Amino acid sequence: MADGQTVLVCGLGRIGLECIKALRGYRVPVRAIDLNPPAEVELDGAAITQGDFRRPEILQRAGIAQCRSIVLLADDTASNVEGALAARRLNPQVRLVLRGEQQSLHGLLSKQLGNLVVYEPNLMAAPAFAFAALDSHILAHFYIDNQLFQVFEHTIEEDDALLGVAVEHTHLPKSQVLLHLPTSPSEEAPPAPMEFYGWQPGRPMRLGDRVVVLTAGRPRRPVRNERGPEGFLENARWMLHTLHRRLGAGLSRPAKVALWGTGALCALLAVSVASFALGPLQLRPSEAFRVALLLLSGGHLADAFDPFIGLDPSVYWLELVLVVVSTVLTAVLYALLTDRLLTARFLLARRPHPPTRDHVIVAGLGTTGERIASVLQRMYRPVVAVDRDRVEPHVLPKLSIVHGSATDAQILADANLGQAHGIVAATADDLQNVEIALLATSLNPDCRVAVRTFDPRFTENVSFLLPDAKVLCVSSLAATAYAAAALGEHVLGLFQLQGEPVLVVEYTIAAHDSLVRHPLWEIAEGYSVVPVLYQGQDGRARVLTPDDTTTRLCSGDRLVVLATPPALEAIERGEMRPRDYELHLETLRPYAEPLQVVGILANRLGYSLEQARATLARLPQTVPLGLYGVHAARTQRLLHANGVQTRLERRDHQQAHSTSLALG
Repeated sequence: MADGQTVLVCGLGRIGLECIKALRGYRVPVRAIDLNPPAEVELDGAAITQGDFRRPEILQRAGIAQCRSIVLLADDTASNVEGALAARRLNPQVRLVLRGEQQSLHGLLSKQLGNLVVYEPNLMAAPAFAFAALDSHILAHFYIDNQLFQVFEHTIEEDDALLGVAVEHTHLPKSQVLLHLPTSPSEEAPPAPMEFYGWQPGRPMRLGDRVVVLTAGRPRRPVRNERGPEGFLENARWMLHTLHRRLGAGLSRPAKVALWGTGALCALLAVSVASFALGPLQLRPSEAFRVALLLLSGGHLADAFDPFIGLDPSVYWLELVLVVVSTVLTAVLYALLTDRLLTARFLLARRPHPPTRDHVIVAGLGTTGERIASVLQRMYRPVVAVDRDRVEPHVLPKLSIVHGSATDAQILADANLGQAHGIVAATADDLQNVEIALLATSLNPDCRVAVRTFDPRFTENVSFLLPDAKVLCVSSLAATAYAAAALGEHVLGLFQLQGEPVLVVEYTIAAHDSLVRHPLWEIAEGYSVVPVLYQGQDGRARVLTPDDTTTRLCSGDRLVVLATPPALEAIERGEMRPRDYELHLETLRPYAEPLQVVGILANRLGYSLEQARATLARLPQTVPLGLYGVHAARTQRLLHANGVQTRLERRDHQQAHSTSLALG
């Protein structure tokens, strides 16, 4: 990773300012361009050029020729694209990081320009909002090469098979432990900031402890209760409630025409019955009704009277009026009915009724809301959207939608807020999102609330106002990804864990990288990242497990990791955590197999075969290579199983862990 090269940030809106703040941790020089730089904002010495970043002379004045990357964060996608083209003309090697939405165009530009990535803030942050409204054991999920990965939380219970097992010795199929959260924070608080593999080796899991686990697999469908007679009653209740609400809210013009037409036909039928009963024909009421109905349906007086000739002339005129009026009204009603049937068949039938319980309400079906609903649907969670605007039929066709404003208590009642599991306020208006959150909390205090905001300062104030809600700032989350991308990282995804952003980052290892020639255990614990997927020189990608930690990275390898911003900063600077454990090899037991032990020393501790044989011949010995806790404990356990008496000691003797672990 190159150091000391400048990053140029264009556009000092909320995301731009947050991006500069995120770049401070990487200790790289930052410059900025903006038409009207905010004078009241502290930029910590960032050099600011005032002007339009689309103009080559402004880019040259800002030093584009000496920049390693340029981050274009204007609200207008076209301006960002134009600025990227100008930057590429002036510096063919600069990395282009764009904020934009037109992914097809950006894909073509990336092929043409090279070294270009595009991120859309709302899409990056949407999964975090989706999972914030859930208290399910599944905390996040993401895809790499169409392979699903899930992060879930497991609580140790009395009959749990993991009770009493050391955290680093936990073996779950296609899984690895990311975090250990003790039940007694006063005894052993989690590291701050959050660090993967940050637990104390040898510490057994106790009752009530929680572990956060990464696993590869398919999403599980929630168990659904079979719907009995209640299903019909609930559907009927929903239909009657919807009809009552729509009548109360006012009818549309076609509905009014249909209602007036039906009323006119009924009135005409009543007048006809009265005329035939009280007029010249003097028919009985039942016969008068039958004759009037016959004429309204297109019949003729000759079908009812024989002989037809000789009737009173007023009867002929009444027949003519009935036939003409009934024909017109019937044609209108048929047209309206046909239109409604077609609409119901092709449009409305695709939208299911809102779920009745344990669902998530997404308030606002814009770009963010649509992505949130999509994430929840892929997790097979019941979800309903609330939006005041009409939604096109092709947009999430299986999504339930309630039309109206989420700030209306009646609309939230239509979405069954009282039985909802959570609600995400995801409209484009921060104040409206707060209003939705407050209303939802007052109507259902047990409902989990997630609030989308765009202003970091506003986010802090809302968090104080709604302490039980999850208030997430799109600017802060997206800026983390933009800052990482500016330094050459390829960010595949983003989610939150324990209140901190976690990025899914892809590395293609180069000869000058700080990761090259290091084993995975050293990268994982030294930088506090989680290796997830590895693709070597053979071109085959494989999901990594704790047994793959000895793999060494070579130039051209591909590695996908989970990393927090501090971990990415450490990788950028090449600064690993100190190795705070020493492994002492004491004696060989009688049943030990020297050849197997030599292989373990060579594979896991970096010995050559000659060095391993010489070490076994002169025991006791201390492994000259300092180790990290998790790898050291696993190696100790493996050596013990092969007949080597060992002792693991912490270099900080004030927190000594010097007794031999009783393994096996």
